[in-house]
Amino acid sequence: MDNISLHDIFLEFKKSYITILTIAFICLLVVFFYSFVIEKNYKGSLKFKIMTESDYLENYGQLTAFKNLVTTGQSNLELNNQLINFLNMFSNEKIYQIFLDYVNDQKVLFDAYISLNVINAEDFQDKQSYQISVNEVAAKQISLLQPILTHDDMVFTNRNYNPYHTLVAINKDVNLAEEIPKEIIRISNENVKEYLKFNYSSFIEIYRSSQETLIGKINNEIKILTDVGELKKQNRIEELESQLSLAKAFKSDPMSIELMGEIYSIEGSEAPVFLRGDTVLQAEIDNLKDMSVMPNTRSKILELKQKKMLIENNNLAKLDEYVSQLPIFSDGFSAADLNLYDMKVVNNSYNNLTVLLFGMLAFLLFSFGYVLVKIILRSDI
Repeated sequence: MDNISLHDIFLEFKKSYITILTIAFICLLVVFFYSFVIEKNYKGSLKFKIMTESDYLENYGQLTAFKNLVTTGQSNLELNNQLINFLNMFSNEKIYQIFLDYVNDQKVLFDAYISLNVINAEDFQDKQSYQISVNEVAAKQISLLQPILTHDDMVFTNRNYNPYHTLVAINKDVNLAEEIPKEIIRISNENVKEYLKFNYSSFIEIYRSSQETLIGKINNEIKILTDVGELKKQNRIEELESQLSLAKAFKSDPMSIELMGEIYSIEGSEAPVFLRGDTVLQAEIDNLKDMSVMPNTRSKILELKQKKMLIENNNLAKLDEYVSQLPIFSDGFSAADLNLYDMKVVNNSYNNLTVLLFGMLAFLLFSFGYVLVKIILRSDI
């Protein structure tokens, strides 16, 4: 076979122009069929990130200051720890993590698809098969792209730097591709709001129960000390009254018990109590009767009452004041920095220009192939 020249190729194109035009027509039909018959997929993406520090402090600054006050203040350690653990739930990072958990929650995706009627429930025989179908479709159509913050992330994911989480939805309907991410964000945001409100109510019940339990224990301790102290007081009064009787007898007839007094003075380290005189003993008895408890018991009770005062603090009142001002009780609540204005919807299928280029490439390949085969076959003959 001789070498094929460009002149030979040109002449063969000229001779086979009808076939070449037929190939071109077929390629155009394929392009037309793909562009207008094959269904397109649209991709909607919505970006969001953690709240900025300024936005967070604007909404939660008072609560943060209250947490610092509780941390450094004097109160019951057990109650303080409960309160601090609860306040940690309102940190910027914790709120954002709860939000991300809901965005990834299969139930949230299901609720979003139900809300937008992405799949018609009437096409299914029962609720279970409908739910399974929705979950399967949502798992295929929804993805959450992580932020790209380092060079390694960019290399690994082949994506550019991006500080946002990006929620992506793919759907054949351009409107649904836009609305599905928005609906998922809306439901997740509402769920975070209700979650925080519910946990606040639960915490108040737990805190008050712990508070009542601790106060009850202290009250029992005070009662026990009071009862023991009262018993000691009565015993002491009875002891002094017996000594008072001896003092009166000694006063009326000193000689009758003089020897006894001398014995006590010699054998004991102190003189008998009755020798202090009936006036002194009567005054001491009267003083004891006026006391609620014994002096050594009183200091212990005062210590317990101080502990009780620390437990009966007004932290709950302050907490309720600050929490009631949080966005979770308003329509403007946002668990993240939601950049809704960066919502983008693009055609995820090949665009018409790309399809046309593929068609032209196919035309060139088929036409050149056809011409070359004809030249080769003629040369062989």
